[in-house]
Amino acid sequence: MNYPIFLKEVDKLVLQCDVEALRAIIHELARTLPEENRSRFLNTLQRFASSEERGIASEHNIRSGNSEFSENVEKMITSLEEIRNGDRCLDSELNEEWDDWNDSEEDEFKFSDSENILDDISSAFELIHQCVDREEYRIGGKLALALASLDVSVEGDYSDYVDSILSIGELIDYDLLDTDFKKAAAEAAYLTLIGMPEDEKTLSLFRVLSSFSSAHLSLGNILLIGNREVNVSAFLPAWIEELGTKSGAYELELLFEAQDMIPREIALSNARFFAAKHPELLEHYLQAGRNSSQEENLLQIGLDALNLVPANGKSRSSIALLTAELALGANEIGTAEECWLEAFRSSPTVVNFLRLYLETENRQDFLAEARKCYEEYYKNQRSYDQKPYATILFFDGQFRTVLEKFMKATAGIGWSATYMKEGLALFLLLLNRGEINTPGLIIMLQKAEAACDFPLKSINPG
Repeated sequence: MNYPIFLKEVDKLVLQCDVEALRAIIHELARTLPEENRSRFLNTLQRFASSEERGIASEHNIRSGNSEFSENVEKMITSLEEIRNGDRCLDSELNEEWDDWNDSEEDEFKFSDSENILDDISSAFELIHQCVDREEYRIGGKLALALASLDVSVEGDYSDYVDSILSIGELIDYDLLDTDFKKAAAEAAYLTLIGMPEDEKTLSLFRVLSSFSSAHLSLGNILLIGNREVNVSAFLPAWIEELGTKSGAYELELLFEAQDMIPREIALSNARFFAAKHPELLEHYLQAGRNSSQEENLLQIGLDALNLVPANGKSRSSIALLTAELALGANEIGTAEECWLEAFRSSPTVVNFLRLYLETENRQDFLAEARKCYEEYYKNQRSYDQKPYATILFFDGQFRTVLEKFMKATAGIGWSATYMKEGLALFLLLLNRGEINTPGLIIMLQKAEAACDFPLKSINPG
């Protein structure tokens, strides 16, 4: 049951209860309430105990008086604009009880709110709830955008040491707002999706989701909020186009979700279009295709993708390894080996080198090409980034180069930033001709594994 329908059922049942029954219901809710929600519950009771809140809560005002309600929302939007413009500010001071060295539980700063900014923001979130309840989508969308655009000016020590503004997310992080943020953020996004004009919908929704990104909302979560039908198929093309221009991990997750909601042939076209900016889309497409029942030539799609995405980067390496798996499944060994080389070309890691070294039939040809790749890649790397390079050289049999370039005795002073520990471990294992299950050699093996960055999840792909 979604939120508006649930509230309507609650309202209908409340009208059938007398005062004693309502008292018993409230007492039962309080008795079973989780501890972290008790403060909010008491604050709600205190607000509704006032004559003004009783008026707001009446059935007449909830289900009628839409004009008056809209006026209240417009006033709140004006109030939020005043806050955003810095007409009202929070005060701050350093908390003398805070101790960074001892991992203090005290907050670093104390904030004071003499101008009732936080009360207004909390009331704005409450109005978001009411807009969903009343199905006031147009005015609710405007309020949601006003909240998403809100930054609160701060005076005092916080401004001197950190920043002069606090975002909504930062207000939540500092526990300055007493609201169910994830629920309120989802409702704000829903109001934006339903209430904004079509030509403003995608940009407005992105602004709201970006502002409330700490809530980690998805489009699927948002669509579950209300009972208004949404033409998702009509919305998604513009939504994907908007997300395709953005960057960031959260935006990419939204893009993955949107791609999964459209036909695969369109998703493939989008992935190819955005290959330069979002090569992860082609990787995502191939991953999803392995679990799809739809007939398509994934091997050829993977090979084509290698020519579309940027040459350097983990996404192209991952695409190459996925394509290698598909080639092995089709018993095309030569194609798989070429894909292993492309994986190393895009991401010259130790594991990708060892895959070429151990698995290719015509090893020397592939290693000759691999040497060109890693020499070109690592020649401009900073010295403290060259441990993988040294390890590749070791497995490529270039022991003298490793010793002379990375393991000079004079460079061994302050070993933590050098290759001495890893190099010694690898050479000791190389020279060992006995068992490796002794305590000392097990430690050496662990250091060697660390040098190779050799978790199983890195070995299995391809």
